Amino acid sequence: MTPTSKSAAVALLVAITLSACDFRYSSETAGHGVGFEEPATAEALSRALTAEQIPHEVSARDGLSVVTWTVEHDADANRILRVVEGRPPEDTRSLCFGSEDRQARLAASLDRHGVPHVARPRHPDGWCVHWSKDVDDAVAAADANYRQIRELERSRGARQ
Repeated sequence: MTPTSKSAAVALLVAITLSACDFRYSSETAGHGVGFEEPATAEALSRALTAEQIPHEVSARDGLSVVTWTVEHDADANRILRVVEGRPPEDTRSLCFGSEDRQARLAASLDRHGVPHVARPRHPDGWCVHWSKDVDDAVAAADANYRQIRELERSRGARQ
């Protein structure tokens, strides 16, 4: 398993099992962190950070399970935290649909082609499917509609 696919797999696991954090912690010297009411959520985040080899600590503070890491690991830890909070990672592409059926068809196509992705339940943008930009070509190969969208984007870019 490549580091990228390992990261994608960890991100998908975290996205499925975790909910948003209950507070954020930040200190210029000690680092950053988050607190969760549910200890199981902090434990799941801890496992994801361990899988990514991000040093961190888990402690109890004011009735919350707190996960902290050093400032130098902030970018990587926040990448995982975005998934924990239900937000797609910053380096993702997305397609959102007006129906759950269209989302399910794209997700099934990506599954058949082995493309890591996250399908989010309905939210204000519709039913969305997210994937890492580094597998964008594989998504285009798996879905004819997305292939057409990319071709349109490229043709518009060529005209500018």
